[in-house]
Amino acid sequence: MGKTILKYFLSLVLFPLTILFLILKFVSKKISKVFLSRYLSSVQIHELDCICGEEFEDFVYILFTSLGFSVKKTKKSHDYGADLIIKIKDIKIILQCKLYTSHNVSLNAVQEVYSAVKFYNGSIGIVLSNTYFTKSAINLATSTNVLLWDRTMLEKLLKLNKQEKIQFKKELSYKLENFIKNTI
Repeated sequence: MGKTILKYFLSLVLFPLTILFLILKFVSKKISKVFLSRYLSSVQIHELDCICGEEFEDFVYILFTSLGFSVKKTKKSHDYGADLIIKIKDIKIILQCKLYTSHNVSLNAVQEVYSAVKFYNGSIGIVLSNTYFTKSAINLATSTNVLLWDRTMLEKLLKLNKQEKIQFKKELSYKLENFIKNTI
C-alpha cells in the first residue's frame, strides 16, 4: 500500500514537473532564437575586426546556422583547410574563415580550401574573410572554382533581415547548383 501511494505521489509531482521542464525548454529555444537574431543584426563589421580567429569561426558558425543551414564545425587544428561544413540540399560547402587586420587573404587560403573540398568530399569551397583577397588568390580561385567572399559579402550577410535570409538561402542554393553544374 505504501508503494502505491508513493508511486501515485511521484506521478502527481513528476508529471507536472516534466511538462514544466518541456515548456521551459521550448520557451528557452524561442528566446534564444530571438536574442540571437537581434544580436546578429546588431553586429557591425568593424567589431569583427577585433576578435580572434577562433571567435570569428564561431561567429560564422552562428551566422550560417541562423540563416537556416545545416552547419558542422571541423576540428580546431589539423582540419585540412576547412573550418565549417555547410549542407544545402545535396550541396556540401567547405568553408574556410580568414580573419585578418593588416593584410588581404593570399592564395594559400584558396589552396587549403581546394584541398579540403577533396578531403571532405565537398561540392564547392568558399573562403570567407573580413578583408579582401590578393590578385593571386583571385586568379587561383577562378581556376579552381573556389568562391571568395570578402568583407563586402560579409557585411551583406550581417545586414540580412528575416525575410532576406530566407531569400538568400534559396538564391544561394540555386546559384551553387548552377555553378557546380557549369564547372563539371
